[in-house]
Amino acid sequence: MRRLRLERGLSQRQLASRGVSYAYISRIESGQRTPSVHAIRLLARRLGVAPEYLESGADIGPVEALELRLTDAELRLRLGDHSAEVRHALQAVLKEAQRAGESEIAIRAQIAVGLSSLAAGNEREAAQYLTIAVDSPLVSPRTHTNVYVSLSKALRFLGRADEAAKMLEDALDELGSQTPEAGGIRLRIATYLSYALTDLGQLERARSVLEDTDAGAALDPHEQVTMHWSLARLAYMEGQPRAALREIRRAIILLDHTEDSLELARAHLFAAEVHLWADNIPEAERHLALAAGLENLAADARDLGALHSCQALAHARRGDSERARLLIQYAHEELADAPAEQGLLWFAQALTDAASADLDVGGMVCGGHEAVRQDRVRRRGLEAALGRSREARVGEVGFAIHGGPGW
Repeated sequence: MRRLRLERGLSQRQLASRGVSYAYISRIESGQRTPSVHAIRLLARRLGVAPEYLESGADIGPVEALELRLTDAELRLRLGDHSAEVRHALQAVLKEAQRAGESEIAIRAQIAVGLSSLAAGNEREAAQYLTIAVDSPLVSPRTHTNVYVSLSKALRFLGRADEAAKMLEDALDELGSQTPEAGGIRLRIATYLSYALTDLGQLERARSVLEDTDAGAALDPHEQVTMHWSLARLAYMEGQPRAALREIRRAIILLDHTEDSLELARAHLFAAEVHLWADNIPEAERHLALAAGLENLAADARDLGALHSCQALAHARRGDSERARLLIQYAHEELADAPAEQGLLWFAQALTDAASADLDVGGMVCGGHEAVRQDRVRRRGLEAALGRSREARVGEVGFAIHGGPGW
């Protein structure tokens, strides 16, 4: 470090920065102090070298240095760091790799930026980066399944389910009838294709995709969970609650024999939601008690928003408006960026407000409009809530629920 500092004509004070004082630098150079990883990174950046070089003294070329920076950023992503700092570092690597003609590094950076953007809730940016990655000959559904799945999530969130379906259908065609070990990949892609087709209202095609995949594959327990969960979701969308509960119970039985507490809690939450729509409050509450573990697991905001929406609806059905309102407030904050997932929340709010006879039905329709626009089951739920509110209160809506634009 001393040699590099002197080569660059810097004093210890000039090299110092916030978090690394000149006295600290002096002790490092005299061998009295071993620098921390944080200090090495700061000092390497100030000296214009890779942290690995500053630490070991082994010189590396610009391409190797670029790949090391990318690997470091990818590691931070895997550890859950989706900060703007990491995305900026990845974007810098991407630009440098493109300028240097390093296509493999560029595609890796492209994927990493896209996945980080999706995790940070920026679906539009994620779709932009991941679409470019999927179009690359270096990316295939067999080697980069998660890229295809993540892109489909972003496109569906943006209301572009038709593009997601086309991309996933092409991926299945590309996989073809490859070796048996590709069965799990086919199932995962088929599952997300069924979600996109369901968004488009093509329920029969969605079921056909799942059944075709199931018929030709020997599934391990994890893949069986995926299949049962997908069939449960599809049956739910088709308005078949008994079939949905049958499939999700099978998934729960399998998950009970694993250590995946997060997925087990999510499965119980799904079962609770189905029971809530069917007015089976005792069974819903039983599953909600088992799903409450989401509060202490690595659940994201949407999981928690769904949990609090279900809990709010259960309390509203029990007549506990005070507790329901508090949970509704939590759910509104957690689902603020996911309007398509707010149907149950608006149902809970409509029932809660109706119970206190202060429901602005027109406002509920406008607020719930986007939340249920693409979800026929949740739309029926909102209609039911509004119907109950009309019975609870004298008043007319300024327009019919189906009369607004976009329904």
